[in-house]
Amino acid sequence: MEASAPVAAPQREEASCSSWAAGGANKNLSIMSAESVEIDDALYSRQRYVLGDTAMQKMAKSHVFLSGMGGLGLEIAKNLVLAGIKALTIHDTEKCQTWDLGTNFFLCEDDVVNRRNRAEAVLQHIAELNPYVHVTSSSVLLNETTDLSFLDKYQCVVLTEIKLPLQKKINNFCHSQCPPIKFISTDIHGIWSRLFCDFGDEFEVSDTTGEEPKEIFISNITQANPGIVTCLENHPHKLETGQFLTFREVNGMTGLNGSTQQITVVSPFSFSIGDTTELEPYLHGGIAVQVKTPKTFCFEPLETQIKHPKCLIADFSKPEASLQIHTAMLALDQFQENYNRKPNIGCQEDSEELLKLATSISETLEEKVNIQSYSHQKIYILIYIYSILY
Repeated sequence: MEASAPVAAPQREEASCSSWAAGGANKNLSIMSAESVEIDDALYSRQRYVLGDTAMQKMAKSHVFLSGMGGLGLEIAKNLVLAGIKALTIHDTEKCQTWDLGTNFFLCEDDVVNRRNRAEAVLQHIAELNPYVHVTSSSVLLNETTDLSFLDKYQCVVLTEIKLPLQKKINNFCHSQCPPIKFISTDIHGIWSRLFCDFGDEFEVSDTTGEEPKEIFISNITQANPGIVTCLENHPHKLETGQFLTFREVNGMTGLNGSTQQITVVSPFSFSIGDTTELEPYLHGGIAVQVKTPKTFCFEPLETQIKHPKCLIADFSKPEASLQIHTAMLALDQFQENYNRKPNIGCQEDSEELLKLATSISETLEEKVNIQSYSHQKIYILIYIYSILY
């Protein structure tokens, strides 16, 4: 896609845009484009129960751009279509190769022999998964000079197999829009993977846990400022400071019934509410029910998070592992940028270069990584290279 023409494809043989409508799709599309989306319970009943109507309605109105039809991209595309979004554009500029047959279950040998574009090769198969979803393919050029304004029509952009500098550019564009375009980038290298999400400066989550609201049985409430609520013995409340509770069936201190109070955790078995000095003394009974309140999250751009990542810790016995893997994957990105290829499997020269890049990159991170802490540092890098699946 040329910078001067964000919608039209450049004059290249591989640049094209196709669409596929499964049987009955046109009829369904008119339903899905309505203001109040009709959810097909025969298809989505279990998902509707898990996600709720609000989330289902939002998904049914969402347009998603997905780049990269390798094994990971195809799995994402399959899940998005089955989930019931409104429209999906699958993008790829690569031709089908023999390697793709190992991870892309919609490709066949004829696609490799005929060197078909990966997105076009899987388009029909993906569209047939769900007639409610309109699926199109695109093979327009996506690089550092591309005018990204064509992404305005999407609510979410998902990138796979995209070089890091281009990821940063696309993320900055998505983050700067109003409202921001939800941005996700992800990659898999053998047994290691990474995932980055940027949903803007103010992303509201209506339910942060997905669990049923907690019910706490009360054994005592003090007449004080603040009043201290104590749970039944051996029944920890498992609440957090700042959460809200409504009270019912309280005997004596009946003024609390029907009221909503913000709590401050005192101990695993008690929490404070507000001033209860003007209320009648507590006698017995009572249930406090958690009130689900929306929580707003602020996401930082990829460029910021790369230098100071907030990594999930999978193994608390090795808290440094996530940051070390993050550094190694950045080194791999830099290697591909420098040499326009991945490291050769089992190549000592490439492993030494990758180690050198990892050491250099670790110095740019706000939280330093001790690459030399590995007792067999070269083996570590070699194991990493061996784990890469092309």
